Formats: sequence, C-alpha cells, structure tokens
Amino acid sequence: MIPHIHQLNQIPLSAKIALFLILVFGVALRILCFPFHRTDKDDIGPAITVLSHYESFKKTNLNNPTHARYHSKLYQLLRKADSIGILKPIVQMVVVSWAWSYAPLQYVAMDLFINPDMSYREILFWGRLPSALCGCFNIFLMAFFLFRIYQQQIIHHSTVVLGTLLIAFSHEHLIFSQLMLNYAVGVTAHLILLIMTTYDKEVLTLKDKLLLFLIPFAQYQAFFLAISFAITVIYFKKTPFLSAKFFKNYWGLALPFISFGFLYILFLRNLHDLGLWPWKNGLMNEYVFDSSKALEFPQGFVYTVSFFLKKGYETCAAMLSCVNEDSPFYFLQNIFWGTTGVLGGFCLLKSRNLFLNKLWIYSIGVILIWIVMIWIQKFTLSPTRHNLIVLPVLIVWVILGVDFLQSLRVFRQFPIAYLLSIALGVAFLNSYPKFWHERKDKFEEKEFEKYIDLYRTKQVVCYGKTATGELLKNLTNFSGIKFTTTYDHYISYYDTAKKIQILKVPFPTESFLAYSQHLPLSLPENDSLNRMYFSAPLQTNNLQSVMFLKVPQLKDIFDSIPMNHHYRIVPIKQIYSITELEFSSKTKYGTNGYFLYFVEVNPRP
Repeated sequence: MIPHIHQLNQIPLSAKIALFLILVFGVALRILCFPFHRTDKDDIGPAITVLSHYESFKKTNLNNPTHARYHSKLYQLLRKADSIGILKPIVQMVVVSWAWSYAPLQYVAMDLFINPDMSYREILFWGRLPSALCGCFNIFLMAFFLFRIYQQQIIHHSTVVLGTLLIAFSHEHLIFSQLMLNYAVGVTAHLILLIMTTYDKEVLTLKDKLLLFLIPFAQYQAFFLAISFAITVIYFKKTPFLSAKFFKNYWGLALPFISFGFLYILFLRNLHDLGLWPWKNGLMNEYVFDSSKALEFPQGFVYTVSFFLKKGYETCAAMLSCVNEDSPFYFLQNIFWGTTGVLGGFCLLKSRNLFLNKLWIYSIGVILIWIVMIWIQKFTLSPTRHNLIVLPVLIVWVILGVDFLQSLRVFRQFPIAYLLSIALGVAFLNSYPKFWHERKDKFEEKEFEKYIDLYRTKQVVCYGKTATGELLKNLTNFSGIKFTTTYDHYISYYDTAKKIQILKVPFPTESFLAYSQHLPLSLPENDSLNRMYFSAPLQTNNLQSVMFLKVPQLKDIFDSIPMNHHYRIVPIKQIYSITELEFSSKTKYGTNGYFLYFVEVNPRP
C-alpha cells in the first residue's frame, strides 16, 4: 500500500513541499495544542469513569451486604475474581462503553495511562493522546488515498495538496483530534475502509478480516460504513454469487455484523434514543427528520427534499470548513464546496474508470444508509461531531469536482487547486488565533489552588454540567478539599418541559467556592449577554428566580439551606463565552466560560 519511490517522483517538487508543510503544520497543531484545549463533561467523562467507577462499584454494589444481589452466585464469582486481581483489568477495558455511548476501542488501555495521582493537565494529555495520534494519522491516510487516485491518472497533483489541506485544517476534525471523544478514530476507520474499497478484493486477507472486525469497535457509526464497503465488494465481485468460492473468499464481510451484534448486546441495547439528544436536535428540533410530514403528498416531497438539501448543506459545510463560522470567507467557501461536491458526484456517476466506479457505489451506499437512519430518527442531520465520520467522502467528492473544473478549457490556464490551497491556508492562519483563543482551556490548577488557600475553604461545588472537580478531588495537593459535582443535565431554554432527575446536593453549612464552565451565578449587565444566556431580556432582578430556571441543581442547593443560615455570593472571576464545544454555533451544547464565586455562608444572628 506504500507508494513506490519512482511513483512519488512523478509529483513535482512544489507539490512535495506543499504536502510536507501541510503535514508538518497539521500534525504540529494537534500535538502542541491538544493538552490545552477546553474540556467538557463528555470530554473528560471517560477519564472520570476509568478513575472512579470501579472503586465506586465495589463500595456500593459488589462489597455492599445490603445490595440485593450481594449473595448471588454472580457477585460471589466477581468478588473471587477481584480477590485474585483479574476483575479490575477486565472491567476497566469496557467501563467507558458501559457508562457512555462511546465504542470501546479507544478506551481499552486508558487505565494503563492515567491514574489519580496525576495532575489535571497530565490526565488530559494521556487521556487525549489516542485522539491526537489518530487526528495526525488521518492526515497521512488522506494524503495516501488521494495519491492513490492520482496514480490512476484521475486527478492532478494539485488536488492531492488541496484534499490533504482540507482534512488537516478542518476545524471540526481539529477540535475532535484534541478531545477524549472517539470521533477522530471514527474518521480513521472510515479512511481505512475507503482505501480497502479501491483495491481488488478477490480474497479477503487475514489483515482485511481483522480490520473489518475491529471497525465497529472504533465508532458505532463505522458499522454502517462497513455495510457500504460490503455492498461495494459484492457488487464488483468476479466469483458467482452464493457459490462455494464466494463464501470462501468473502465470508469475512460478515465480521462487522458479528462484532456489532456483540457490541449491541453488551452496550447498545441499554442506550435508548441514542440518535436523538436535545442539544444536537437543534433549538426547535429542526435537525430531526419528521417522517410523518414526509408521507403527505405533495407537501411531503417538498419537505423531504428541502430538509435534506438545507440540513445536508449546513452539515457538510461545518465538517469541511477551515475558517470560523463568522468569517466573511465562510459563506464563499461553502458555496464553492457545494458546487464542486455536486460536480464531483457527477464525475463519479459518469466515469467508466473502475476505481471511480467503486468510489461511486461506496459513496451512494453511505448516502443511502445515512438517509435511512435519519428517516427512522436514529441519526440527526446536524452540524455536529456525529457526522464528522463522513468527512473523507466529502473531501473526495469536492476534490474530484475541483479537478473537473481544472480540466475545462476555460480554466486550464489557472491552477485552481493551488490557488484555493493558498487562499484556504491564508484564511486558516488568519482565523486560527481567534479560534484557539476561544477554545483554549481557561482552567488552571495552580490558580484554582491559590483561590482555595485565599478564601480558606474546604468545599468546592461544580455546577451547570461542569465535572472538572472530578479530576481534582484525588490529587495530593488538594488533600482535604471536598468536591461536589451537580451531575445530570440542566433544563435548557429549549427543553424546559422535559422532566429530568436532579441530584440532590445538601447545602454546605460552611463557605464554599462555586465553579462552572458554562453558567454565571450573578447576572450579566450587558443585555446581549442576557439574551445569550437566557434567550430574552431579563425582566427581574431576582437572581434565584432566573438562575433556578437555568440550573435547577442550584435550587436544590439553596432550597436546602438551613433556616438558621444565610449566604452572600462574592464574584471572583467571570468570563463569558458563546463558543460551543462543536465548531458550529447552530446547536447548543456547552460554552467555554469561567465562572468562579465565593459563597459565604454564616449562621443568622
């Protein structure tokens, strides 16, 4: 699969230099920045689970005589396995997938890399390292695959440079190459399938079978890409279908189904409504396809077409963008990518080249499977991380469209791909300082420790979907500090009717620090900030009446204040942010603010 030296020599020196710079810069952005990217509950959740879940399970379940299953044969067997030291390594390999909606491959060895004695930043480094490495590897895989297309004399070397630049500088890909979430490894799985698709597969090798088996373990959605791969291989088979030779050569195509079935039984069957979560559905559920509307004729046809065109455009634009959403270049690049993407699809459809024919069948398979899953509401067509896995196919369609434009007589004198690469590179470098400033982690462990000493408190309450304290509570330099995290979800302004169980937190009878990444305890004076956080101008000065609508956990805290105590909120640090975890601001998940308060609690005189 590695290109031969004489084949690499076909590429001009200028293209080699451009590729080298893109590869080096793309890798440097990920490796140098990933420990300092902002955190989120979903990001650090795997590390929290690995560090604390097993001991919590032993205390509250396995070794708890009052537990209903304490005397069961299963628990007796588990206690025996724990006593000889074999239970914990097994549990730690799969505990993240039990607790979260993440496939297990990235997390099977996390327990070997992180431990409670590490600092906050060390945990981020080792926990995010797999994503960073996969993000870097994806750039090389994309360049390799585009070079494969170039070898077929299908595209110009300049489009190899452009396609590599797109994945290296894609903001969404860059973000999830710097978090513990397993979306970068999902892109890796897709690129591997894409490369395998374009090789003649008369017989699946042992390596092919192993990769096919592991694909769903990387990201659950990759299973659906494996289905498209299987369809493509079967479509272009040269052996008679259902013959003995066919089964001998291609039985490995069943392996993704076997592994996904195993994953479903072990993890997925307990995850209800996995595809529909309020934050990625949009403020008005606009990214959820309503199949009941589609059944009405002729309005249903108009609704279906407009939904997939509009939301598909927004989703693809967010995955491909190399500039910030508020950049004047954002709209121009999206129009161009949309046009060239359509041209690329047209080229695949009309081509008689076997290589492109395989890409066409594979791409159409992916599109149709995505449409079906969106139709039955298992996926949302939203500009979120859950669609990042389709990025390689988007890039292929775009670069084929760009190459088609370059082949037209009117454009032959203009190196379009090189001009685009230069323009994109300049636009990226211009927007990146703002991008990084808005996403850099504002939490500093040493600074936080200084505030604890300054205010002489022994209690910290993390509220509003902020779980940072869970990575601090076991550190030696915070010995004696009690961290309380108000778990679960706050009722957001677009989901106030949904009943959500709130964790009851006893009100501290001593003064404490309150910290959140997302929500203030005191009201912003700026009306635009009021609108940002509360969706409408505030008509009241009553702090509790407003904030309790936003953070019901705080109501639990303040409602439980003893009658003989009163409190005073002292702002220490308030940094407002409108930057979501996702690249796009069209869905609302969690901003990158910093809100720290000293809540002084005193007995009433």
